[in-house]
This record gives sequence, C-alpha cells and structure tokens, in this order.
Amino acid sequence: MNLKHLYKNWLFWFKKQPRSLKWFLWLILLMPFISIFYDIGGEGALSPLQIVGTLSFFISLYHIITKRIKLLPYEIYFLIFSFIYILNHLFFFLNDLSLNNLGFVLRNVLPILFYFYLRRVVTSKAVFEGILLTFLVSSIFPYGTYLYEFFFSPIQEVYVSESRGGFVRLTGFYADLFSYMAYILGDFIIVSYFILKNGNKFKTHHILLLFGTTFIGIAGLSHQSSWAVFVSILLLLLFYMKKSRLLKKILPYLIVVSLLGGPFFVNKFIKPLYAKEINAYEGKADKERMLNGRMIRWQQYFKIWEDMSSFNKAFGVGFSSSVHSKSMMSGGMHSDYIRLGFGAGIFGLISYLLFYKSVLFRRRKFYKSISFIVTSSIIIMLLYAVSANPLGSSGALIYLTMATFSFVANNKIYGYR
Repeated sequence: MNLKHLYKNWLFWFKKQPRSLKWFLWLILLMPFISIFYDIGGEGALSPLQIVGTLSFFISLYHIITKRIKLLPYEIYFLIFSFIYILNHLFFFLNDLSLNNLGFVLRNVLPILFYFYLRRVVTSKAVFEGILLTFLVSSIFPYGTYLYEFFFSPIQEVYVSESRGGFVRLTGFYADLFSYMAYILGDFIIVSYFILKNGNKFKTHHILLLFGTTFIGIAGLSHQSSWAVFVSILLLLLFYMKKSRLLKKILPYLIVVSLLGGPFFVNKFIKPLYAKEINAYEGKADKERMLNGRMIRWQQYFKIWEDMSSFNKAFGVGFSSSVHSKSMMSGGMHSDYIRLGFGAGIFGLISYLLFYKSVLFRRRKFYKSISFIVTSSIIIMLLYAVSANPLGSSGALIYLTMATFSFVANNKIYGYR
C-alpha cells in the first residue's frame, strides 16, 4: 500500500469537489484545530465551536431546502424521530428565549441535519470513500498528538477515580477524551473497511500496526464504553476476515499476544476499570453506584418524568415548559437512550431505534466491506448510547456514521465490494 500515492489521489479528488460538498470536507479537516479553542467564549455565541456549529447548521439547512430528494420507506422512522425531536427543541426555545438556549438547540439538532444534508451529497462510492480518506487525513494531528502524549510527555492529565483504578486519561489540547477517541476508533473502522475491500494491498505488519496503535489509544484513554465498542468492532472485523488469507497470517500473532499478555492486562486494567460493576454484580456494592453514579442521576430525572403528562411521556418533555426540560434533553443525561427518550418521547425513541434496525437489515444486501462499516457505525450509535451521547457529543465520529448511513440509503448497487 503506497501512502504517498493514496494521498495524491485523495488530494486530486478533493480539489475537484463542488462547493456543496467541499465545505463539509473542510469542516472535517479543520475540526481538530477548531476544537482546541473549546474554552474560549464558553458556550456563548462567540465561542469558535459555536460559530462553526451555527454556520454548519445553516449551510446544511440551505442544502436541505434547495435540493429535494425522495426518501426511502425505512427512512420515515428517522424522519418521524427528527420531526418530534426538533419540535421539542423549538417549543423549549420559544418558552425561554436566549442566545445560550439557541446554541443548545442548534448543537442538539445539528447531527440530524448532517444526515439529511449528506443524503444529498454522498451519492457515489467515490464521494463516500473521499469522505473516509478526508477523515483519515484530519486525524493526523490529533492522533500524532495523542501518541506523543502516550510515549513522551502528557499535555493534560485527567485522573480516573481510585475506584476505577486511578488511571490517567490523556486529553491533550481538547476538552474531553472523545476528541481523541473519535479518531482512534474512526481510523480503525476506516482502515478496516479498506482492508476488507482491498485485502491484497495490505501486508501483515500493516494489520498488526493498526491493531497495536488502536489498542494503545483505547488503553491510554481508560474509558469503559470505548472498550466495549472497540472489542465489538474488532470481533466483527475478525468475523468478516474469516475467509481471508490475511487472517491466517495475523492469527498466530494475536493468539500469542492474548496468551502471554491477556491475563496481566485484564487484571491490571480491565478489572479495575469495571470494579464498580463487578462489585455490584457480586453484591459487594450498591447497584446505584454503577456507571459512575449515572443511575442515581437517571432515577432523579425519571421521578420528574413520571409526574409529567402522558403526552410528554409519549412525545417529549420539550412541550412541558418544565424547568428541568433542558437538563433532560442535554448531554448531562450521559445516555442517548434516556436523553432522546426525554427529548422525543417514547414514540420518538422507538422510531429512532427502528431506523437502525432497518439499516442493519439493509446492510445484508451489500458485500462485506460495506456491511462491516455499516454494522460498526450502528455499534457506535447503540453501544455508546448506554452511557454516552453518540448523536450529540461523539466528536468527529458523527461525520463517519452519518456519511455511512447516507451512502447506504443512496447506493443501490449491491455488488459493490
């Protein structure tokens, strides 16, 4: 695999793209640098992230309005969810007008607009793979910064609690670990996609290097959900590689590493990280303390939700005029299942999940490379949703997942590898 040749092909493709797509490509490329200034202006209107987010919102909206497309039958689920979810935020904002609340609404709704925008531009294999390669190019700075921190000197340290092993999380110039995690997992998925598509162009050491750098990334960030997501995607990749000669070459290395280092790693890193859950399962600790105490927070807000009307439970708390509605629709819920359940109601949440069920069913019609990246994107959206907010705060991963779902909806050539 000639990286220089690959970069030249990508650059040639990039220069030829129309403005309707190029702005989004520049957004992907510049986001690692824009995110560095997360603490300038806070959440106000002059925050660099808020300015970029607002511009992205209106540019996406412009393209959605000016170019009509025909949605596929299964996309009605996502459309229903989106309509209810946006209405909740509109009612919330009209009930409490402020620039801060406007930023909150635009930030929450932007991932949905990305999907409907990308449905209009990700119309071919070339565009889809161009976006994937753009993501890889954009990851050079954050990935390089992370590896520098890991091997040489931390820029910024965030300590995990002693009950979780007291590990150090590396966040570099960024606000949270997802700014790194998005590129670590995103690169792993994208390179794995190209491995499945063009396996004969990859060498054994390429695969081992991919596994090694990803493992270093996940280990250095000490994040429970990310371990679950990574292991799931890794097993998925190995499953899709089961008939590949590459797997036969790398399998002995994986077995040796697992046998020699597996027990030490599990006892040294995994068990401490999941100590609260293990103790709760064994009856040695309060189950409410699982997931870093999130269950206590969820119980508090479910009590508020229970006192709301049946309409609010079915269609969202944004219609309730409750002083708690913003918190209940915010990333502070630390679970998209709960956040979207509050923000779009039970009916909206069911529609949202039915969309993924339909995408998962549709992916069976494609060859393994597309099937892999679609399933990986669904794993990200559904597994992270247990204790995080992948639709709202998964960093650059939202570009990968929404582009993938859009490509699947647009592509009708099932024989594409």
